[in-house]
Amino acid sequence: MKGMMSYDDEMLGILAAHGVVLGADGRFARSPEYAGPDPVTDEQIRYLNESAGQSNTNARLKGQWVDNLWEVVQTLDRDGEAAPWPFMAIFWIRLHGVLVDLRSEFVDFFRMVGIDPATYRPSGGSDLHVALTTFGHIEVVRQRLTDDELIYADYRRHTEGHPTQRSYDVHWSRGNGGQVVDRRRVPAVGREFTVGELDAAIRRVLLAHPNEGEIAVSFAKRIRLAAAALVDVMRIYSSR
Repeated sequence: MKGMMSYDDEMLGILAAHGVVLGADGRFARSPEYAGPDPVTDEQIRYLNESAGQSNTNARLKGQWVDNLWEVVQTLDRDGEAAPWPFMAIFWIRLHGVLVDLRSEFVDFFRMVGIDPATYRPSGGSDLHVALTTFGHIEVVRQRLTDDELIYADYRRHTEGHPTQRSYDVHWSRGNGGQVVDRRRVPAVGREFTVGELDAAIRRVLLAHPNEGEIAVSFAKRIRLAAAALVDVMRIYSSR
């Protein structure tokens, strides 16, 4: 896609409903005739204009990220616990990137243009249709895991990405005059949990499996079909 979208007629229509027009110079601007509700802000217009140049490279990088996840999933599915340990470590990082980073970008974009991805029905073949289809496949991957498992996956992403683990500990914050912070939001689940709730969820996952290597293999096998479908649509998305 050119940007999060290539601004096909359907996307331009959605933006026009919020008071945005595409000028002859190829830049978005506020429509002087618009007097409707919920107008796009000046900062949102600025974002639309300034992010366009980044989009082609970012779309390719997103495609590569999903390809990497698919390669790791295939290796874990084929080799099981005999797979080299780096595959198990990178699995959590790539999975987090899809379930949190990529998903959040889509959610933020849909929110900005004022559409509900669960109910909006785009024109077939449009760039918006491809974006919504891609998001839908990410949701399918996410739904293959329970809330406990999503918490565990979030925890493992942090343990694989940092030499020490503080994100899941009670810690002290200097903000607001100093306070104990004992809650953490898990983006893939979409809500906050206390440290005690997080510990309990992680323990439930650990107790359900013989070892941590087997957990990575089990998760990979569970999401394999959904990840394969995501790869296919992501290749279309990243080439638009």
